[in-house]
Amino acid sequence: MTTGSLESIIADTCAPARPWCWRFGPESPSRVEDGALALRAKARSDLFAMGALHHTDALGALVREAGSCFTFSATVEVDGGTFADAAGLLMRSTSAWLKLCVERKRRGGWAVVSVFGAPDADEAHGIDLAGGSAALLLTREGRRVAAWLRAEPGGDWRFHRTLWWPDAAPAAVGVFAQAPFSTGHWARFEELRLTPDAREDKR
Repeated sequence: MTTGSLESIIADTCAPARPWCWRFGPESPSRVEDGALALRAKARSDLFAMGALHHTDALGALVREAGSCFTFSATVEVDGGTFADAAGLLMRSTSAWLKLCVERKRRGGWAVVSVFGAPDADEAHGIDLAGGSAALLLTREGRRVAAWLRAEPGGDWRFHRTLWWPDAAPAAVGVFAQAPFSTGHWARFEELRLTPDAREDKR
């Protein structure tokens, strides 16, 4: 990472303090500048599983370990032009993973999409977006996890989905950018915030 550090721009109040680091795959080009984190998605980077039909685990992410209760949010902007170019929030443990992202749709345009794998993928298509940006939020309390989004700056948070995590053990949480079918793209993350409390409203 160049030009500053993630710790200088993220509001992280979870204890104990833990370092943010790359895990689950190769480190991507990144930089911190003007109060934002920029990540470069590498070609063919993705995390997906569908039985014997398709499986790929080639998605590096910038994460830290969080406890069994937390809320993590960021405003995400994706500069991609190919189907499934995306960036967003990741939660991952040895038993499951969850991606909540701003993603390029197959026929163009953008949407908020989530994929929960335990281990096979359960996809959920959220609302369409006017462009490649939205605020995203993951919150966890024990085994219950919920995802929220905000399509417009200053707008209300909107419920996306809730799910039951396989266990209550700590998981890694952080940010990622993927490019399954393209040569790569840049994504930008602002207003990164991690707190040790679950959102009271999970639905």
